[in-house]
Amino acid sequence: MIRKVFGWVTLGAFALLALPTAARAATWSTSAQYGSWQSAGYTLYNDVWGSGAGPQNMWANSGHNWGVWSEQPNTSGIKSYPDSSRYVGIPIDLLASVSSDFNVTVPSSGAQFETAYDIWAGNNQYEIMLWMNNYGNGPIASSYNCNGACASYTNVNVGGYTWNVYEGYTDHEVYSLVNTSQAYSGTVNILAVLKWLESQGLMSDPTLGAVQFGWEITSTVSGGENWTCNNYDVSYSSNALSFSNKATGMRIDGEWDTANGSNLGQWSASGSQAQQWYVQTNGDYLMIKNAYSSLYIDGMGRTAAGSAAGQWAYSGSSNQNWVALPGDGTNYTSVAYQNEATALLLDGGGTYNNGASVLQYGSSGSSNQKWYAVAP
Repeated sequence: MIRKVFGWVTLGAFALLALPTAARAATWSTSAQYGSWQSAGYTLYNDVWGSGAGPQNMWANSGHNWGVWSEQPNTSGIKSYPDSSRYVGIPIDLLASVSSDFNVTVPSSGAQFETAYDIWAGNNQYEIMLWMNNYGNGPIASSYNCNGACASYTNVNVGGYTWNVYEGYTDHEVYSLVNTSQAYSGTVNILAVLKWLESQGLMSDPTLGAVQFGWEITSTVSGGENWTCNNYDVSYSSNALSFSNKATGMRIDGEWDTANGSNLGQWSASGSQAQQWYVQTNGDYLMIKNAYSSLYIDGMGRTAAGSAAGQWAYSGSSNQNWVALPGDGTNYTSVAYQNEATALLLDGGGTYNNGASVLQYGSSGSSNQKWYAVAP
C-alpha cells in the first residue's frame, strides 16, 4: 500500500464531458497517472497506482476543494487513491495537537470505494488509515476468518468517532480504523488516534509524516463516477522543540535576541530556551515562534540566494509564513521549510561554526536545507 513516488507534471488532458461543472472552472486539472500539484501547504495527487486501472481525471481549486472523475473496471483490488496531502514532520510526542476537518460528496451507488485518511509515520514504518465511510472495500488484516477481515479491537471510541481496528502488514505495519458508521463531514482528532495506537504498544513516538485524505477507488460502473471534496484541512501545533540540521547537527538558535530584525543563528545543541521553538499552522502555512523571545522566524523579504533569515515580532506578514515540505521525498523523515513571500528555503549553509547565520536559498535538495524536529 506504499504509494508510487510522485513527480511534478504539467497540466494534463482534461475530459470535460466526464467531469462536473465545478471541475471545468478548476485552477488545476490532470489526467496523468501520477499528476500532482502543490497549493501552498497542500499537495494534490491523482495517484492511479493499482493493477489494471482505468482512466481518471482530477481537478482542484486548492488543497481544500477538489474532486475526481474515475472509471475503473469491475475487478478486485484498489485502483487509485486521489488525495490531498499536508506534511508535518514532527514526532508525535512533540505535538500538542493535530486535527482535521472534512466534507465530501460521494456516489451513493455505482462504485466500490472508501473515503479515508492515509497517515504515514516513522519513516513509512507505519500506515494509519481512517475510513470515514465505506462502500464495499475491506481493510488489510492479520486474519480473515471472521466472514472477512478480523478486527483486533472493536468499538474503540477515540478521536471523535467509534472504530473497529484492523492490524495488517505489507512491507510495513498497516493500522486501519474503520468507522462504525458512515461520516461525510466532521472533525477528526488525529493526534488522539495516534496516541491511542502508541498506548497499545503498536508504535513508539514515530515522526508524523504526511496526512493524506481522499478515496481508495476499486471499481465503478461504465462511464465512471464523480467524487468531490468540498473541504479538507489539517491543523497542528507543537510543544517546545528544536531543529537539528541534517548536514551538520547544528540547532536553529534565537541567540537570546529580542530585537526585531535580529539574525537567526546556529549553535551546537545546548537545550537552552533560545533553541526551543513552537510550530503552529496558520491557515495553509505555519509559523515558528521562539520560546524565549516570542519572535517568529522571518524571511525578511530577502530574495537573494544566501541572504540571512531573521526574527520579528508577530506581524501577520507572509514573511513569517512557511510551508513544511518533506525533505527526504516520500521517506517522510526530515522537513524543508519554504517561505511564502520569497519561496526560499531555510538553509544551514554547511557550517559547523557556533553563531553562524541561518541562510535562505532556492530549493536544491541539499541536506543543508533539511531539518529534524527533535526534543530540546
